[in-house]
Amino acid sequence: MEEANVTLYYFIPSYFSQKAVMSLEEKKIKFKSRMVSIHDPMENIEPWYLKKNPHGKVPLLQVGSECIPESNDIIEYIERKFIDDRYPKLFPPTGSDEEKKMRKILADIDKVEIETVTFGGVQFSQHTKNSTIPSYFQNKMRVGGSQSKSTEISVLQRRMETTEDENIRRLLDEKLKEWIPMQAKIEDEKFLLQTLDNVEVLMDEYEQLLATHKCDWLIGTQFTVADIVLGILLNRLDFVGFSYRMFKGGNRPHLNEYFNRVIQRPSIKKHLPTASMIIKSMILQRLLSPLTISVIVGLLAVVIGGFIWYKKIQ
Repeated sequence: MEEANVTLYYFIPSYFSQKAVMSLEEKKIKFKSRMVSIHDPMENIEPWYLKKNPHGKVPLLQVGSECIPESNDIIEYIERKFIDDRYPKLFPPTGSDEEKKMRKILADIDKVEIETVTFGGVQFSQHTKNSTIPSYFQNKMRVGGSQSKSTEISVLQRRMETTEDENIRRLLDEKLKEWIPMQAKIEDEKFLLQTLDNVEVLMDEYEQLLATHKCDWLIGTQFTVADIVLGILLNRLDFVGFSYRMFKGGNRPHLNEYFNRVIQRPSIKKHLPTASMIIKSMILQRLLSPLTISVIVGLLAVVIGGFIWYKKIQ
């Protein structure tokens, strides 16, 4: 498989983007990356991106002219397509007991309401401890903030009113129907607490698994995509401020040791969503906004016009 035309469209803090980018890194695939803002100015609902991914989500992997949306599908695709000795295997042998265990772990983690964990944790921060999300961004993520789902819903509604493209209007309507129930969940404190209880059931299961087989990784000695996905989930819990409840408080020592191993992986260290990375993504969003672009273009026009006028009078 040729690597030259592999491009990942992603957003740095996106949980699902992290699954894709870290799998590509662990697979040692050379790829280009293109940041796509999913908050204001919401590049993910721009016509150019919707043509590549009609669902308007990140991540999206483009290999040549082929576009693969959804993080799970991307992981399956690269494992299936990049198969020679240059690329480490992220899956156990097909049909083995290890593969069945891995797929169960992936399916169970997929059921976690990650939007509720993230935005609900910010909304009801009294249930968190030592969140590493800067307070500036927490304020933006709360209901009514510029990065909140309620604000994004308003942006979608405005786009629907102004666009003349029926296909794009239909796609925006589909996204609205998806986001409005999600917003209700984020604002429901009881739903957040139930979600955290469900996560704790998984944490108990993985603590027991690690304590029993006494290997570094979930499926034994092989580092698999299950470790990538669990590592990203644990990091998200830590990022939002739930790690002391889940594994750092001494209640699940094997899981805490496991987390410390995972975050030392080069792929994880390179792409962990730190405060500086989020600030970088926010700056890029501002630079991508139509207003900023128009201001930059205007300033360039003034500078160029001034230069031409200066040359003429010399």
